[in-house]
Parts: sequence; C-alpha cells; structure tokens
Amino acid sequence: MILWVDFETRSTCDLRVAGVYNYAQDLETEVICMSYAFDDGDVQTWTPDQPFPDLIKNHKGQIRAHNAAFERLIFWYVLQINFDLEQFYCTATQARANCAPGSLEDVGRFAGADMKKDRRGDYLVRQCCVPPYNKTLIPELIEYCEQDVRAMRAVSLALRQLSDDELTDYHVNERINDRGVKVDVALCKAAIRYADAELAEIQAIVTEITGGLAVRSPRMREWVLARVTDEQKKLMWVGEKYSIDKAVRANLLACDDLDPDVREVVQCADDLWASSIAKFKRLQELADVEDDRVRGAFVFAGGSATGRASSYGRSR
Repeated sequence: MILWVDFETRSTCDLRVAGVYNYAQDLETEVICMSYAFDDGDVQTWTPDQPFPDLIKNHKGQIRAHNAAFERLIFWYVLQINFDLEQFYCTATQARANCAPGSLEDVGRFAGADMKKDRRGDYLVRQCCVPPYNKTLIPELIEYCEQDVRAMRAVSLALRQLSDDELTDYHVNERINDRGVKVDVALCKAAIRYADAELAEIQAIVTEITGGLAVRSPRMREWVLARVTDEQKKLMWVGEKYSIDKAVRANLLACDDLDPDVREVVQCADDLWASSIAKFKRLQELADVEDDRVRGAFVFAGGSATGRASSYGRSR
C-alpha cells in the first residue's frame, strides 16, 4: 500500500536560508496540516488538534512525496515518527529521472496529468507559513495541500516508475545527504572577512580615481568609454552595445597605449568581479551549528538530461 503525503509547516526559521535539515530540526518549526491518501483513496487531512492516525504511524509500505526529504525530515524531527529511509519514494526525483521538470507545477503540464498544482499556493505559503501568520487563510491552505497530493499522485502515476536500481541509488544519495559534508566554517568566515576587506580597498581605489562616479558596472562602463581611443572603443563593442565584460577587460589591458587611470580602473574591475564569495556565505548559513556539516546538498538526478546528481544550496 502506498501512502501519498504532503506537509504544510510554519516556522520562524527561514527554510530557504537555513536549508531543509536545519529547518526541520529548529524548535520553532511546527506542522500546520498533513494531507494524505492511501493508494487511489480519497485525500484526507490531519491537523495537530486531532489524534494522529494510527494507520499512518504503523505504515510499513512505501511513502511517496514530492521532494520527499522534506516530508521525511518533518516526520523524523517534528512528529518524531521514525520511518525507514527506504520507505520513501520521491516523485520529484521520478520526474527528473524521466527528463521532466522537477517542480510539481511544471511536471504536471509535462505529463499531461488530469490534476494540476494550485497556482495560488505560493501566496498561501507566504501568508500562512512565514511570520506574521495569517490564520484566516489556513482552511484555504489545507485545500491547497490536498490538491498537491492529488496532483502529485496523478503525475507520478502518469510517468515511468523509478527502476529498482534508480530507487536504490536515490536512497544512497539521501544517506549521503543525511551524513552531510564537513565544512571548515572558520575558513569560510576568514575568506569572507578577507574578501570584504579586499572589496573595500578596491572600491576606495576606484572611487578616488573616478571621483566616486564609477563603482557600479554601468557607470564604470560609461566612465571607461569616455576615456578610451576610438580603436579601443571598438574592443568594447559586443553585439549591439558597449560592454566591460571579462573578454573586453582582457583586450583593453592588452593595449599598450591605454590611459593609466583607465588601466587601473579596468584592473580593479577585473579583481572586483573575478570571483564570488557567495558560496562561502552559503556554506556558512547551511552548516549545522553542532557539527559544521552541510546536509542535503546533493540532488539525485538533478541533471535531468543526463541523470547525474547535481548540487545546490537550496532548501527543497
């Protein structure tokens, strides 16, 4: 017997910033409702003011959810129901394994399923699941949650099912995600501090040379454009407009007759935009405060065209 399930939750913890593992373990995270169905039965909804259904608590069969790690972790950490990892079957993974979009809304159109995801859902989630909570919309949120279960079931049944090997590999991927990747948080913090100091120094140089006019990219492009020769302007013409992108900067710096101030500004731009510290900041945000591990980083079949795993610092 298959259990189809979808949770709606709320918390002061920001799911998109903290990631699903930190979100599920946060003490402020609570369930608003759980919509579910067994096999092709009617969709029902449980809310925390009701006794928890024994049929679910004692379920030993497969559990299907869209982005199933979320439901699994809510069961584990919020409801304290320890289903086996191998019971879970992710319909988003199933979609990607079929070269379909991973989002429930998009895959519904792809599969031509009768049931579609409710487009009003994002608004309801913002109103009911993120502080300040709008409790008047909870009945509508429950309807949305129930529709998600219907849509997920219809889409999953319309697609090719995951093979035994694919499902086994998915479970291995989730065990890796549960274990996490150790991060040197101290190094991340040091890199961020160093980059911030370097950024301030570069911006100070550019501000001094340009009189405070050219720190941002569009202004810098116009400032450089006004000070280069006609031949150098040709190097800045890309497609249908002037640019100061990486290739243009390299070409300008190769010019022996480039104005010294322009050279300094272009070199600063090269240093300024050469690399990003966003990954360091994201790793620091996602790392568990207890053991400095980032969990949930790997997406099974995230590269839908090839079936390879992908990695990102998002929540679900």
